[in-house]
Amino acid sequence: MEFYKNDQGGITKLSQQNVDTGMGFERLVMVMQQADSIFETDLFEPIIRSIENFATSPYPPYNKKQSLNIEMQKQQADITKSYRIIADHIRSTTFLIAQ
Repeated sequence: MEFYKNDQGGITKLSQQNVDTGMGFERLVMVMQQADSIFETDLFEPIIRSIENFATSPYPPYNKKQSLNIEMQKQQADITKSYRIIADHIRSTTFLIAQ
């Protein structure tokens, strides 16, 4: 971040410039643990395992290469996506409650 844009559209140079890498904590952990996604790290593993206790299908990470037909791959991708959405909502809700 180098400039400030005011309401009138004018731009002024900031007194202190910063670099935002976009590398949040989850992404840093993913890189350090050499995982394929943030959901494959030990940050999300306990949440994923807890969801499995209530779900009718186990968590099948679709980023693992398997020899399945196209329909089974799509079904597993849909299940994985659902798990990840629920896990992310649980994580963000936890932060909201903690506030």
